[in-house]
Amino acid sequence: NPWTPSGDLLSPPGVSVALECQMGPGLSMSSFTMLWYRQNRPGAPIQLLLTEYEQTKDHFRASIDGPKNNFTLQIHDLSEDDSSIYFCAARHSDAVTADSHTNNTTAPQAAVGAVV
Repeated sequence: NPWTPSGDLLSPPGVSVALECQMGPGLSMSSFTMLWYRQNRPGAPIQLLLTEYEQTKDHFRASIDGPKNNFTLQIHDLSEDDSSIYFCAARHSDAVTADSHTNNTTAPQAAVGAVV
């Protein structure tokens, strides 16, 4: 498995959480465009959240640490609407658009739940 998942999180609303995606030995994030996706419930469409180049959207923030092969998603001011399964993906540089699922390697990184 080329991915090391963050693990599932249950956190109260209003806090900040961080999910980490790390590639295994022998792989380099610098060879890929990194992306974060989420799925609100099983069977629901998978939504593109952020790429490494589009680092902030609403209360989501992505950051990449190339030397450590680590891609992080921070969710600030967590709400119940953020309860989802989050996916990290690596897209080869020859894929044309950010929402293209071709040439993507994805793995579920964590299920996040906001609990009151």
